[in-house]
Amino acid sequence: MTDRERNPVTDGPIPSTTPFDSAEAILLHALFQRDGELAVAQFAGEPSLDANIVGRTIGADAVRGLADRWPSVFGHDGAVPVVFRDRSAAGALSFTEAQIEVGGPEGRVVLPIGIVGAFADEERAPGSLVRAHVYFYEKPLTGRDDVRASSYDLDGTERLMSSSELSGVNADYYAAVEAFDLEGVLRVFADDATVEVGTSVVATDQIRRLYEQFIGDEVQLFFSSQIDDGRGFVVEWASGHLDPQASGVGIYVYDGAGRIRSIRMYDHFDPSTVSGLRLEPIRLETAS
Repeated sequence: MTDRERNPVTDGPIPSTTPFDSAEAILLHALFQRDGELAVAQFAGEPSLDANIVGRTIGADAVRGLADRWPSVFGHDGAVPVVFRDRSAAGALSFTEAQIEVGGPEGRVVLPIGIVGAFADEERAPGSLVRAHVYFYEKPLTGRDDVRASSYDLDGTERLMSSSELSGVNADYYAAVEAFDLEGVLRVFADDATVEVGTSVVATDQIRRLYEQFIGDEVQLFFSSQIDDGRGFVVEWASGHLDPQASGVGIYVYDGAGRIRSIRMYDHFDPSTVSGLRLEPIRLETAS
């Protein structure tokens, strides 16, 4: 069973008729509404949630406390309207993308937020979450390019994957990134591809400039939580080359020919550091 649909939902209870009635979407909604009981109710056992800035939160009481202060992490005094954008799901994993508006050192911007939910089984029913990982770009909130600590211990017992173990064009993309192969990276993109990173959109004609800067830096990445539904691919990653260790999640949406039509990154990379790169702000989507 796989699904990806677009059906934005604004503030208020999440209608059961939308694809955003999944546990990880309800959890994110509950956090921004300061509803700790609803947040806790999405987990099958002891709640476990990792997120930027707040770190790892374990246990029902801790999640209730987190919900009470969650909007303040994003510079809000009370409940925050959330726009849900897209959802990808396969097996026992699900990934929901959302947007909120924030104000901070960079002014008022639209901030993308991604949440990965790992479930007890492939039914992915509300109330069956095992863990959730929340990712967003921190600089609009803190003024700093802080990295998100990894949810995975590279020195632990959990086995992470290398780029060669990914599927299809994703393996080609990451292999080219790790090999400093600019042309190899560009070959995987569709002719009209775009990249979202931070709070900005990199247009088609700017992608080469983006990767000219990016390629050449040492990159060692390890991967987990693959979701491949045939129309796109979601993967969590942890760095093996940065100190402190960073982590993020990316979604890679295919075109009809199996090339990458869009990438949406949820990590710490600041595209404004790329000299000469023209950027557009991410726009807030509205319900249709």
